[in-house]
Amino acid sequence: IKGTLGGIKTLLWSTVLISLPLYAVSLIFRETLGTEGQELFQNVPLSFFTVFRCIVAGECTDHQGRPIFALVAEGHGWGYAGVYCVIRIFFTFGLFNVIVAIFVENVVAGAKTNALLMKRQRLRDERFMATKLIALIQHIVEMHWERIGVGGSNGVANALRFARTSVMSSKERAEMFLAEAAKLEITPDFFEELLKRGDVMEILRDLDISDEDSMTLFETLDVDDSGTIDVEELFDGISKLRGDARRSDVIRVTFMLQKLQGDLKDFVQSWEAFKHAPKGGNMHLSAMARHTGAH
Repeated sequence: IKGTLGGIKTLLWSTVLISLPLYAVSLIFRETLGTEGQELFQNVPLSFFTVFRCIVAGECTDHQGRPIFALVAEGHGWGYAGVYCVIRIFFTFGLFNVIVAIFVENVVAGAKTNALLMKRQRLRDERFMATKLIALIQHIVEMHWERIGVGGSNGVANALRFARTSVMSSKERAEMFLAEAAKLEITPDFFEELLKRGDVMEILRDLDISDEDSMTLFETLDVDDSGTIDVEELFDGISKLRGDARRSDVIRVTFMLQKLQGDLKDFVQSWEAFKHAPKGGNMHLSAMARHTGAH
């Protein structure tokens, strides 16, 4: 809708842009052909309408169905036919194409702006994110129950049936799933199998996690390379991965690298000072290091 509204303004200006040269041409034909007995150009409104029909509407015949400018060329000279051809080429290949291009561009830009606003609103909607994360946790817990076989196959079915159909409130059900999920350590195999569920991928898409990022999400979140991630790491990673990369993300990484470089430089300077310190100073520093390590 916003894209269409954005194109209406362009459409109104396009009408003005088309009307001005048509009005100029209609005045010329009124002062030339109108004074020579051509009834379709006897006054300015009739002349404008005739030119509009011939140039814009593509219907250029008189009341008897005869081509207007073919008759004009036969009765008043082929110069008018040449003028008509030039005007038709200018409008068809020039002005009309430019107007269509601008109109389409404005409609697409308006649609993109609307989509961007909706995405921004979705990213700021904490309740929406919480609902989707709870749904994701539910899938994780249910799959965990299925893998370990809670009390056998019947136990799994009973556990899932209880979780889905119990009279617990939504808050109580969410707390139950969160409590169960807090005990879990998600492995790469578990996460890969989890992504095979269509509902899980749909949840990640709703959270603005692209399919490409979803495939490498486990490696991204396993920052300590321990081979497992917990629910807290999963939540924290998803919240930071939502949406497109922003300039603030790049600047934050740049500042972190600068701080890391400064710390490394200070360490190198301290190490150089330690190596060139007197023997007694080295022993003193070593003793301090052992004392610090002991604590």
